[in-house]
Amino acid sequence: MGKSRELRDTTVMYRREFLRRSALAAASIAVLGCTTQPATPTAVGSAAAKPSATPFKGGTLTWGQWDKIDVIDPALTTGAAAGEITQNILDTLITLDADQKPHPALATKWTIEDGGKKFTFTLRDGVKFHDGTLLTSAAVKQSFERIMKPELKAGAVVSLLGPVDTIATPDDKTVIINYKSGYYAFMLQAWRYFFGIMSPKYLATLKPADVATTPVGSGPFMFDSRSPDGVVTLKAFPDYSWGPETFKNRAAPYISTIKFRAITDPSTRIARLESR
Repeated sequence: MGKSRELRDTTVMYRREFLRRSALAAASIAVLGCTTQPATPTAVGSAAAKPSATPFKGGTLTWGQWDKIDVIDPALTTGAAAGEITQNILDTLITLDADQKPHPALATKWTIEDGGKKFTFTLRDGVKFHDGTLLTSAAVKQSFERIMKPELKAGAVVSLLGPVDTIATPDDKTVIINYKSGYYAFMLQAWRYFFGIMSPKYLATLKPADVATTPVGSGPFMFDSRSPDGVVTLKAFPDYSWGPETFKNRAAPYISTIKFRAITDPSTRIARLESR
């Protein structure tokens, strides 16, 4: 895949289920099932690296990205690197498996009616955002309506959202998306991080045209910081317990910290990996 990895604190991280929802169209894997064990640093996936039978918690993983880290606002990201970050911060209503079959995520069930013009989602109980706010239908409505505001200039994502007419919230656990015309393709788009749900408390701090530079979601990792040289640091969300059924580890991540560093030159990425 052309990515380099650096392992810190003399910890070997095994890549199984590392990418939680890759920005590449074909990937949708978790950063939840990684295994760590104390060892002499070695290349990930080498014959010398033997995964422990019991996962270890803790450690810092630095992930070398092949693309520059752009804006991490889910509605405005333009590069795959930024998408890898955002999709670990936010959860979506559904997720897809390798066969493009939808599975519950923030929504536990859904119905499609009126020739693909009406989608009704029932939300999961007990989900909370990184700031402690509980997930409700209002958060879904606000997140989607923000995308559609012309001031945000998120035209590319608006086109994927489709011809939305209205979004109704009859109660805290029910979201009804009504379309002007049938749009069955919404189920092939709703899993994408573009439609990740953000905390209404955080959204209240943004004006319609503001970029979400420090998004607050309900995903397994929380935004922590962005250094002057562009390294984005995420911290594990210890209360996470609602991962999709497609993931082996549906609870809090084993990795404590992930640092995303853009290393766009392939030779440099390889050199950084081999130097470890």
